[in-house]
Amino acid sequence: MRPAIQEAYSDAVHNIMFHKRQQWRVTHYAVLAYAVVVALSEILEKISKVEKLLLLLVTLVVLGGSIAVLSNLQCTQTKFRGRLRYIYMTFFTVDERNSLHLSVERRGFLYDIAVLICLYAASLLGAAVTIYLIYR
Repeated sequence: MRPAIQEAYSDAVHNIMFHKRQQWRVTHYAVLAYAVVVALSEILEKISKVEKLLLLLVTLVVLGGSIAVLSNLQCTQTKFRGRLRYIYMTFFTVDERNSLHLSVERRGFLYDIAVLICLYAASLLGAAVTIYLIYR
């Protein structure tokens, strides 16, 4: 394999791993932001309806932002998986692909969806708990 192809392969693999780690980090920071909102609502002894509304708005922005970034990262992973698929199909014979268990199936946005759903759910649950704690 030419060095440029090896570099493209390495780049695609590293980018997929990086974007998957970023998805977890986005979720962690969203949960951290929810904790800050809850802490603010607890620190302020009596908060007005306007302040509660502002905390609600912050919570919803964090939720929307985290869902958007998670989705964007998933789309980007799909692009890099397409590059890997091309390399597998072009530079490996069928026997090599079979012996190395290299999949040439198209892997769209829904590939590895269970992890993405769990990350969405964590962010959504964090937002729901935050909203509950603000308005209790």
